Amino acid sequence: MLDTNKFKKQHVVFYKVTKDDLPFHCPPKETENWNLHPKVFLDLEKKGHATCPYCSAYYTFDTQENK
Repeated sequence: MLDTNKFKKQHVVFYKVTKDDLPFHCPPKETENWNLHPKVFLDLEKKGHATCPYCSAYYTFDTQENK
């Protein structure tokens, strides 16, 4: 039988991105160095959201911020 107690739930982080942040990449500029993975650019304008393929951080594009 599989012991599910050995698995930890992944902590997913949610971010709101504005037009001023574009072009956007994960990890963001303000991320601490010890927590970095390779930089990946995310296309938030196409769907309005994106998930980082490395850390699963979820980003939403705030279109109302700069109108």
